[in-house]
Amino acid sequence: MVEKGAAVKVADNAGWTPILTAAAIGHLEIVEELGAMPSSDPTETDHLGRSALFLSCRYGQAHVVQHLLSTERVDPLVGDWCGSTPRFAAVANGHFHVVELLVAHHTPSLNHTYFDRSLIWWARRSGNLNVAQLLLCHADQSSNSVDSDIPCDVVSFDPISIWCDACTLCIPDGSYHSCKECDFIDLCDHCFHKGVRCQKPGHPMQSKMSK
Repeated sequence: MVEKGAAVKVADNAGWTPILTAAAIGHLEIVEELGAMPSSDPTETDHLGRSALFLSCRYGQAHVVQHLLSTERVDPLVGDWCGSTPRFAAVANGHFHVVELLVAHHTPSLNHTYFDRSLIWWARRSGNLNVAQLLLCHADQSSNSVDSDIPCDVVSFDPISIWCDACTLCIPDGSYHSCKECDFIDLCDHCFHKGVRCQKPGHPMQSKMSK
């Protein structure tokens, strides 16, 4: 299709282009082919500032993450609209092998917090304690931000579940909040009650139920 002139920059309502979609679902060959095109920009993002690296980290596509890091054209510390980074998305969703790749690429610092919690707290909340241990073993020696409390609600990764566009975690069965005007912003109860809203000021939010 590309050879026949198909547009590779066309995006859906959420701003997902073909390369972003391919990265999220783990189609490495397509990511490689699109990434090799002269017009390719590996830092391109959707409407919420999420790149191919971010989405592949969030979905645990380790082979895609490894390829993108090898190009040395992406940065795992660039934040999206809420300040969430590819590394945070991988940690929060408990993707050990992805975090392993990111740690090898850049020594993690635990001083930065996400939604008032440390990376270790989010790793524990994912239910994969191996991720938390990996971070502690490889963290910068100046790191000192580790929450003393343990999350009471583990949120495990589900590849087909609706997910929060702020903290990137899957939204379990129950209520969540969606922008009435944008059809691509969903927030979990935790982030909504923390004060997160649509990136566009004044857009009303509505409560929904996930199944």
